[in-house]
Order: sequence, then C-alpha cells, then structure tokens
Amino acid sequence: MSAVSRARVFAAYRKCFRTRTEVFHRDALAMTESRKTIREEFGKNRNNVASGEQFEALISMVDEAVDFLKFGVMQAERDPKTGNYVAKVKKEHMQGIDHADVEPITKETVLKMENPVVEKSGCKSKKPMVESSKDL
Repeated sequence: MSAVSRARVFAAYRKCFRTRTEVFHRDALAMTESRKTIREEFGKNRNNVASGEQFEALISMVDEAVDFLKFGVMQAERDPKTGNYVAKVKKEHMQGIDHADVEPITKETVLKMENPVVEKSGCKSKKPMVESSKDL
C-alpha cells in the first residue's frame, strides 16, 4: 500500500472514530459497540486492498457511513422526572427536509396521532364497477 493510500485509510479511520464520539458521546454501550464494529470492518480489509476501484469503493463506504451517523442517527435520553424520552434535533438532522412540514411533538400532536380523523371521500360512482357477469 502506498503512503498516500495508507494516509487516506488512517484519515477515514479517524473520521469514523471522531463521528462516533460526536454521535454517541453519552451512550457507553453505543461507544463500545461502534468501536468494535469500526475496528472489525477496517481489519477485514487490512491486507486485501492496496489501491484501485475496490479501494476507492471502500473509502466511499466510509464516507457514506459517516454521513449516516451524522445525519441519520439521533440519540434520545430518558427524562427521569417524567419518564419520557427527550431527543434534541440538531441542524444536521434537518438537512433536505421541508421545515414547513415539521411540527413539534406536543400533547395535542400525540392525541392527533393516537386518534386520527378519517375523512370519508365523497366519491359517488354513477356506474357500478361490474354490472353483471356478462360484462366480464
């Protein structure tokens, strides 16, 4: 493996570890499991790939995994006073989302989700779908 390739692998490895620390900083189990997983995944390809398309694909997978962790994972913590879970939505979780459709979760929104109002359609067909067996 060339020095440049080795540097890119180490940079990707450090990027994974920094991201895991950022995302899971208050979750000891997630920190331990993510460390194991990162080490295992990098270890699988340690001696197999030196350069080329496969190398680039693996580096690309690291970038995708980091993006997923940063933008697709949100930690929630249990509030001991209320027993509810509290999740802090960060700016990065809202990328690509139309903010007009995002409404805060309140008692009213929970009630709406638990008791949805179903509107009946006013569709009045003038002709039945099948009048008789001869129409088939």
